[in-house]
Amino acid sequence: MTIEIDRFRMLNLYKQAIRFTHQVLDWTNENLDEIGLKECVRIRKMAMKIPSSIATATAEINVRNKYKKLNRGKDALQNVMPVLRDYGMEENELSVELLKLFNGYFGLLNRKKNASRG
Repeated sequence: MTIEIDRFRMLNLYKQAIRFTHQVLDWTNENLDEIGLKECVRIRKMAMKIPSSIATATAEINVRNKYKKLNRGKDALQNVMPVLRDYGMEENELSVELLKLFNGYFGLLNRKKNASRG
């Protein structure tokens, strides 16, 4: 039995999370003087938790742990958005789409879990 380690890179959820993180990193680089270095580092760390949690959740076999790690990513997204809005970055389509993809992925996992139960 072989386990495909890079499987998470094919997920649309992960791809959009990477795009969103790059967008946040670019925005913080552009507004570094207005925001301050310490706050930029905090925002970047929050944004980096999103794709990281998706990658670790995909590698999980236990469904409960998979949900926990995906919830951490969703929480990170929901925590970084108000901070970005406070500093002037308007909510964009990518963040809304990413939230929808999280909810869709949770639904997919739930359907798989219920189908395996019979």
